[in-house]
Amino acid sequence: MVSRQTGALPTLALLGVTAAWGSTFFLIKDLLVEVSVLDFLSIRFALAAAALLALAPTSVLKLSRAELRHGVVLGLVYGVAQVLQTLGLERTPASVSGFVTGMYVVATPIFAA
Repeated sequence: MVSRQTGALPTLALLGVTAAWGSTFFLIKDLLVEVSVLDFLSIRFALAAAALLALAPTSVLKLSRAELRHGVVLGLVYGVAQVLQTLGLERTPASVSGFVTGMYVVATPIFAA
């Protein structure tokens, strides 16, 4: 049986991660005043790619041609979604963008039914 004290730490961690994720909408909205959407996303994904290569270079190098092709296709789809979401964030309040993004979790099973 899990004690209350042990159960509190994961709950607090989840709350902290959620708060950090939610704050990114306000931070990104403020940043978009200074930087274009495409410049911001280019830097963001270049840093992510560099981190991936630094942390797991052998995993990246072991990918097959088919896996690379699938990764590129999925990356393009995700990239378009990120551009559209960030353009939306640029034009709407951060709270609305965060709410709509968070509702994907609730709406996906409803639309799938």
